[in-house]
Amino acid sequence: MTNRYEAFSSLPACVTQLGDQPNSEPEEAAAVDTPAEEAAAAGSAPGLSAEDLTAQASLRADLPLHYGDPLGEQRRLATGTAVTVLPYGVVKVAGDEAANWLNQLCSQKVDDLPVLAEGADGPVAQGADAGAMAESATWTHLTFLDAQGHIENLALTARTAEAFWFLTETPAALTEFLTRMRFRTQVEITDQTENYLVLGDLIDQNEAAALSPLAGLPCTLTARHPWPAVQPGGTTYTTPAQEAKHPGQDFQVRLTLLPVQDAHALTTLGTGYPGSAPAGQLSLTEGADTQITWTHLAGFLAWEALRIYRWEPAQAEIDNKTMPHELDLLRTAVHLKKGCYCGQETVARIVNVGRPPRRIVALHLDGSGSELPQPGEALTVDGKAVGRVTSVAEHYEDGPIALAVIKRNTEAVTLQAGPVAANVTEIAQREGKSAASPEMRPGAELLKSLRRPGTPRL
Repeated sequence: MTNRYEAFSSLPACVTQLGDQPNSEPEEAAAVDTPAEEAAAAGSAPGLSAEDLTAQASLRADLPLHYGDPLGEQRRLATGTAVTVLPYGVVKVAGDEAANWLNQLCSQKVDDLPVLAEGADGPVAQGADAGAMAESATWTHLTFLDAQGHIENLALTARTAEAFWFLTETPAALTEFLTRMRFRTQVEITDQTENYLVLGDLIDQNEAAALSPLAGLPCTLTARHPWPAVQPGGTTYTTPAQEAKHPGQDFQVRLTLLPVQDAHALTTLGTGYPGSAPAGQLSLTEGADTQITWTHLAGFLAWEALRIYRWEPAQAEIDNKTMPHELDLLRTAVHLKKGCYCGQETVARIVNVGRPPRRIVALHLDGSGSELPQPGEALTVDGKAVGRVTSVAEHYEDGPIALAVIKRNTEAVTLQAGPVAANVTEIAQREGKSAASPEMRPGAELLKSLRRPGTPRL
């Protein structure tokens, strides 16, 4: 795969390997024996195959991790003045039968998604005024499951007149899966990862009012990330009290597709590293009218810290046994009322009568020592393993934080991650009950039609 991050990784202040310093030559990496070990060393999620780990690692090769000021980059991201290049791959699915076919494969309802306009002025419903940023324009979160309800692919999609566009950290695996399921369906599936960059920007609404419009940027598609708003047909595994304090509600997040050949438009932004330009301007076509507020680039570590802070699960939280209920993904990525798809029976059974075996939690780590736990490190109570750390970061205000997946019935409020103590904040509740009302539960219409008058509700 070509280096699609080359325009950024060649900047003087860019760091693409942990432990390197800006303007220094990268140190020779320690020898690893297999592709899977090499990918694991890059921080990939455990439980994936060797091929998937290798493909995921290649997405992060030469990815800008920071530009010399990781904590400052977080603050600039939170105030809407910075933009990040993300390690998403891009998969395009075109064809007249794409909508119905995809709807039969994934956990979300996608056959009636609004058609968004492509172009530099952002996503607008077709027929709307050019340049208007439609508030309802969002990427759609979804999963592809196996027959046991385990997550095989986690992705975001948006629909244009031409195709469905998917953003995923496992583009090769998603392309292979969709190709295998195509049979005689009239669809065209292409991995477009080498042709596009995925940009991320956000604001903490306690810091700034709204994201700036992107008019003037030569992007293909841009839309809001849905997390953590509960989507139609979705539900949560949080209590009302937890929901009221959900940190993701304070943020607006946007993901944008930019052709690789237009990456130069961003390389004139500042990095915040001493000696570099303190702030910059986008290199847009002369005379372009824009209100974009970006002045700096931010590395992926800054984005990861704010993702963890927002309790948003990603590929790092997924292993080969992960179900969407465990990560509270039913709020955005699953539609409980849609028709059949692979894994639906397990999804419905757990919502109706079962409990997910594990749950996602947030951790506030003891930062008094010099080391933090690594993704994949076991979490223990009295020496007994109860889960694993999945993502770790240093937040610019809260210090060291993490996401983890633990056994659902674990009661401890303090866990050990190696020598580091970790205080637990509950995300998905320990009782394992969804907030879905009886009317929202899968099969509710069938039960209603079969119930005799006077029969008590289950």
